[in-house]
Amino acid sequence: MKLKLNLSWTHIAFLFILALIIFSMFLFPGYLYNVKKYDQMVSSYIDKNGAEVSLPTTHFTKDSKHTVSIRGEFSTLFPTEDRPHIFYIPFYVGSLKLLANEVVIYDFSAKESPQHIMSTRNAFIEVPWAKLRELNDRSDTIRVSFQVENDRGGLAAISSIYVGQPSDFEQLQFLHYLYFEVFRLGMLGADFVLLFLLLYALIARSLGFEAVPPLIILMFFFIFGIGKFSNIISGVVLLGQVSLSFAPLVILIILKLFTDIKSKDLERNLKREDILAVILTLLPNIVLAFGAIDILDYNMFVSVPILLLGTLTLSFLSIVSFAKSQRLDMGLWAIASTITCYAIFYDAGFRFGFISVPVNMSTFSFPIFIIIIAISFIEITLSKKVDLVTANDIMKKALDIQDLTLKKEFRISAALQKKNASAEEKERLTN
Repeated sequence: MKLKLNLSWTHIAFLFILALIIFSMFLFPGYLYNVKKYDQMVSSYIDKNGAEVSLPTTHFTKDSKHTVSIRGEFSTLFPTEDRPHIFYIPFYVGSLKLLANEVVIYDFSAKESPQHIMSTRNAFIEVPWAKLRELNDRSDTIRVSFQVENDRGGLAAISSIYVGQPSDFEQLQFLHYLYFEVFRLGMLGADFVLLFLLLYALIARSLGFEAVPPLIILMFFFIFGIGKFSNIISGVVLLGQVSLSFAPLVILIILKLFTDIKSKDLERNLKREDILAVILTLLPNIVLAFGAIDILDYNMFVSVPILLLGTLTLSFLSIVSFAKSQRLDMGLWAIASTITCYAIFYDAGFRFGFISVPVNMSTFSFPIFIIIIAISFIEITLSKKVDLVTANDIMKKALDIQDLTLKKEFRISAALQKKNASAEEKERLTN
């Protein structure tokens, strides 16, 4: 059995763009966290059992107290220069405490500044070298112990630790801020604007039911985005988890929206099966609202797997649809959904400890996905309006033709009536 591949230049261009984007996303995390200058890199530590463990490390388990922890110690040299040296930790998840010769040099408590289960942080830690040297006159080395805990369960992680001068890490800190704070805040603002415009169009009845699916999707991304700023905005620590718990519903709506855009029928009526599926996906959220199920457990074992499976399914369907139709909008959906799928799997790989370099790639992929949905929705809506204008023009022309026909028939009818009346009058006078 021979398999024929009918690849056009459109297919080749699509595959090239998709491969280029994914390759760039694969290289970007390493570039962002590539520390080129440092005096020492701590790549391993001694755990509580005396075994040597490599850094970075990730624990994704629970103990009886619902706490995940990583504990260990390592040795580092005192700086040979009097210039200030710091510890740089590219990322960690949970609470982090560092002690040098039993002196606490860094203590970040997740209870004081709460982060949701998947949040990562970086740390630039100033070390009191002079004080530590006074406590350690007989040795050139210093013993550092650390502990990373997450009392909400799920994930505790820490990267390699670098020792160097502050200037060695300034550019890295700038890049981190630029890409993960400024860009994320900008995309959140753009999401809010789109959400507002769509909501206004729905209230003003400029759009009908077809506006509801993208409205729910944008709301999901917006609430999830606000949850990411829990270290800046107090009181929103659980918003990310609440939003994530609606992932099954959002995946269902995205698949329906994709099907409607593919068939160019945004006004398709809801079927009984659609309503039943929505009710079933909302039942767990109702149970979560009463506290019968732990939201972290539900997201870990239900929402995240469904999100992964849903994006994988969407990526496959959109690629197949583009391969068959070669429609531009299907190609855009294929690219956006594949990038999103890759990003979510990348993040999940890091969360579960399979990937050691962290980057919240969804920060970059979700805006692309939102833009593609907006473009597709606007394109279909405008095409519907163009079709409506065209239909109105055709109807107007038909009415004009019908009007001329009726006027012509009226003139003929009037002439016949006049002729018949004249004939009847002549007949009456002659008789």
